[in-house]
Amino acid sequence: DAEVDRAELARLRQETHTISAWEEAVRSSWLHERPSLAQLPLAMAHARKAIALDPEYALAYARLGLAHATAHQMLGEPKDGENGRIAYENIHKALALSPGDPRILGIACSSLSHIGYSDEALPLGLRALKLNPHEATIYGSVGNAYLRSKNSEKALQYYAVEERLAPKSIWLNPRYLYRGIAHLQLRQPEKAVAAFTRAVTGDPSFEQGWLALAAAEVLNGDLPAGAAAVKK
Repeated sequence: DAEVDRAELARLRQETHTISAWEEAVRSSWLHERPSLAQLPLAMAHARKAIALDPEYALAYARLGLAHATAHQMLGEPKDGENGRIAYENIHKALALSPGDPRILGIACSSLSHIGYSDEALPLGLRALKLNPHEATIYGSVGNAYLRSKNSEKALQYYAVEERLAPKSIWLNPRYLYRGIAHLQLRQPEKAVAAFTRAVTGDPSFEQGWLALAAAEVLNGDLPAGAAAVKK
C-alpha cells in the first residue's frame, strides 16, 4: 500500500483534493489494516473527517464504506443491518465519484462481498483487475467475492495470485482466515488447519484466526489442539 499511497499523493497534488483529506483517508486505511471492533470507530471517524474536508473525495467514501462493512461482518449483522446499509451507501457514493478507479473498484468489491452483495461485488473486482492487474489486494478481494459465492476453488486461485504478487503483505494474515474457510467448504480440514495456523503465526493477536483454528482442529479430530487454540 505504501507505493499506492505515494501515487495517490502525487495525483492529489495535481487535483483539487486537499492533502489533509488524503492524510485522514490514509489514517483510516492504516487503522483498518489490522481491524478490531475497538479500532473501527476511529477508522470511521478519520474517513468522515476526510469527507468533511473534501466532499468530492471518492477514496474517503470508500474507506468509510469498508470500515462499516468490516464492522457488519465482525458483528455478524443481518444483510439489512445498520453498518451494512451505511457501507452500501458510501461505497456507491465512491463509485459515482470515481467509477473508473481500480482502487475504488477493489475496495467496493471487498466491501460489498462483506455485506452480502457478492453478485454485485464480483464484476467490480474483475473490472478493477482489468484496469490494474498488478495490484495484489484486488486479487484477494475478488477471492473473497468468489468465496462468498460458494466458489471456493476459484477463491483459492485468486488468493494464491495475491500472495505471489505480495508475499509480505499485511493482508495475508486475514486472507489466510478466508483460505481456511475455503478449504473447509471443500471438505479439506487438514489444509484448513494449515491456513488458520499461518493466519495466527503471522499475527498472534488474531482472535478470529485462533477461534477458526480451534474449530478446524476439532473437525480434524484433534480435540486437545482445538482446546489449546481456544485458550489463545
